[in-house]
Amino acid sequence: MKTLFCCIFTLTAIFATSVFAQVEPQDFLLQYGYLKEKTGANRAENPTPEEMQKAIIAFQRFTGLPQTGVMDDTTSKKMIAPRCGVKDITGKLGEYRAVSKWPKKLITWKIHKYSKTSKLSPAEQKRAIRRGLKRWAQVTPLYFRETGGKPTLDISFEKEKHGDGHAFDGIGRVLAHAFFPRNGDTHFDDDEIWVNGGDTGTDLETVAAHEFGHALGLGHSTESRSLMAPFYQKFPDNFRLHPDDIAGIQKLYGKWFDFYFLRYSSGDYHSL
Repeated sequence: MKTLFCCIFTLTAIFATSVFAQVEPQDFLLQYGYLKEKTGANRAENPTPEEMQKAIIAFQRFTGLPQTGVMDDTTSKKMIAPRCGVKDITGKLGEYRAVSKWPKKLITWKIHKYSKTSKLSPAEQKRAIRRGLKRWAQVTPLYFRETGGKPTLDISFEKEKHGDGHAFDGIGRVLAHAFFPRNGDTHFDDDEIWVNGGDTGTDLETVAAHEFGHALGLGHSTESRSLMAPFYQKFPDNFRLHPDDIAGIQKLYGKWFDFYFLRYSSGDYHSL
């Protein structure tokens, strides 16, 4: 199974009764890396109360909530908010986290399966994907080119189980996920209502730009205003990357140098 660089545990002292119908805290905390998955003879064991409380505090700290260790309504609502399916904790906590990188500057991409449910035409979907890539091209030496062959970033719209071991969950909650280098597969949940801008639905460009951050090697950020924060937020048209996002991607690939003005005369750059 590919590794993604994407039971209710009743504990009266920690959980408020009202949240049980909304979220299963143990499953969530396991899925996003706040609880360590047990293996071997201990695999079937539930986490201890101390492990659960520590995991809740870690989630609250990551998302900027009061670190109470209590599964209150505020924490529960945050857990069910629309978000990326990539784990939050894949190593050391921090603001931006540079996980891995491609050993090249030319990154090819292809949409091999368009959305079958979106009101956006294939051409509109492609434009949103190009704009998402352009966010990263503007601040790095990376060079993005659409290809008809085998791509670096293989992009598709999928539903539920789709062969990568990380099933989507229908409308809401998990919107998309992507795999770190050297995989690069980027999947969008085709049960979502994808739009280009506007107030109704989920903005494809915003989610695409976020997922491409993962496909280029960035983990989730604890900076809530950054593009790489795990929860969905609608950015205005022509938004600029947060300094936290720029610092992370430039740690991996370096800065956009003046001599890359050649991109402007390149059909590849304009294709973004």
